[in-house]
Amino acid sequence: MAPYTESYCKNPLFAGLSDEEVQEILQATRSRWYEKDEIIFREGDKSRSLYLMDEGSVDIKKRFDDQEHLIARLHARTIFGEMALTSDDPRSGSVITLERVHIHELSANDFHNMLQNHSIAAGKITINIARILTGRMNNLLQKLNELSSDIKKPNLAKTDLNTFKRQIFSDWSF
Repeated sequence: MAPYTESYCKNPLFAGLSDEEVQEILQATRSRWYEKDEIIFREGDKSRSLYLMDEGSVDIKKRFDDQEHLIARLHARTIFGEMALTSDDPRSGSVITLERVHIHELSANDFHNMLQNHSIAAGKITINIARILTGRMNNLLQKLNELSSDIKKPNLAKTDLNTFKRQIFSDWSF
């Protein structure tokens, strides 16, 4: 088994992929190094790639209420930017390195070429992205229901929206 393949197999994005299929995806990536405090992408940037982080740590930050808020801290063997494979919507957050980071970058163009060439691995990843997004949507709906219940309670008439936003985005990392 090639380096990192086993750890990526445990990631929900790679659920159901064989070692060979994970290797196929990894072979389509390009290796990149980022130094401490480098911005990998900014909120609002065009989505172009998915990132598989082999070494290091990053913060994911999002602006709301005219302030930047920490949404998640990710470490080695995690994946971010997966939405770029299925949508060209602008990035929903910024990613900043906390230390030297090694990443495998999979461009949306390369991924789409894999799909056009009938790559089973790319097809499985597309299905997994749909599953992940469905889970996120269900989580959002659950949190909205909880918020609605809290608002009806007399002593909780003013719910902290920032706390709610952090809860919504807190599990949006792999």
